[in-house]
Amino acid sequence: MISRRAFGLSALAAALVGPELGRAKAGQRVIVVGAGVAGITAGYLLRRAGAQVTILEAAPHWGGRIKRLEGFADFPIDLGAEWIHADHSVLSEIVDNPAANVDEETITYRPKTYDTWDGESRGSANWLRLAYAERKFKRTTWYGFFERHMLPSVSASLRLNEPVSRIEHSGTGVTVTTAKARYSGDHVIVATPLSVLQKGGISFAPGLPRRITAALGNAVFGSGLKAFFKFKERFYGDITLPHGASGFTADTWSERIFYNAAFGKDSSDHVLGLFQNSNVPLATARQSDAQIQRDLLAELDRIYDGAASQLVEKVQVQNWDRVPYINGTYANDYDEGDQGTLVYAFRPVAGRLFFAGEALGGEVRSTVHGAAFSAYEAVDQLLHA
Repeated sequence: MISRRAFGLSALAAALVGPELGRAKAGQRVIVVGAGVAGITAGYLLRRAGAQVTILEAAPHWGGRIKRLEGFADFPIDLGAEWIHADHSVLSEIVDNPAANVDEETITYRPKTYDTWDGESRGSANWLRLAYAERKFKRTTWYGFFERHMLPSVSASLRLNEPVSRIEHSGTGVTVTTAKARYSGDHVIVATPLSVLQKGGISFAPGLPRRITAALGNAVFGSGLKAFFKFKERFYGDITLPHGASGFTADTWSERIFYNAAFGKDSSDHVLGLFQNSNVPLATARQSDAQIQRDLLAELDRIYDGAASQLVEKVQVQNWDRVPYINGTYANDYDEGDQGTLVYAFRPVAGRLFFAGEALGGEVRSTVHGAAFSAYEAVDQLLHA
């Protein structure tokens, strides 16, 4: 298994979009904590519903775990979420606006050549092309998609460099405290990565109910990184599996693949990507970017007889474990029952406190559209509270 998600929307995800969300009450004020996919989507929907919205983002930029790299190659690169994990129609489902021209071109990502490595020799697993297909953007990125379709309606509501330290709620409203200011409103949607709540980065008064703290204690937030290599010429397959045909290590849930990042793009460049994610902290992610780069090139040299270090032009490492206010990749290691339990645990608190994020995407958790659909659910709950 290579893909984390099969094609198509689940019944749960499909149920979260489509129906009219309703209108906000006159003067209704909502604070959204976090400006990743879930936070931007929540702000977009709330503005459309007529609410007064403030989006507080701890980092100096919006996007969370979607991030774009430009200038590295002759096409933009997704340093964060990259695959669409659904049919092309999911893009229109996310925007949910008949007037919007959602015309981003996507490609069917069906690699043709698979190289494997067993630690001693390189092999082939081209039969996998019959079992695996994905979807990716052809010319843009997830960051570019949200920048085009959703950011314009919420940019005036964004407050960057405002890490939230405390959220208070009562029968009369909510107060959100940052290092710069205190914000008051009627409701708050917490759309931070699961890791922020697990690490106690935000205090709550009253404290979070037991159902949420217990779920946080049981949930797993992944450890991982991505890297991209630009080479003078191509010497690698569409997919390289350094742990054999499965792409997974045997000792723990750890996915690790090299992939032709230029596959299907309008590109003349030779760009190889690496994606690595685990449900336990990766030793690699504790290293410096320079050391990660050296180790990865050495590994590719072993697999491809020294070609990597001879042909490399430049390397970009994105170590998500070291990104402040994120510190990891995405929620993983759930079975079907755990997914439902997590969503149920994070149901609204006292009609004031709501939650959204990829971890709460149910059957499509750990995906961009799962994060967006969780925002639809949170906004729907809020407007009907």
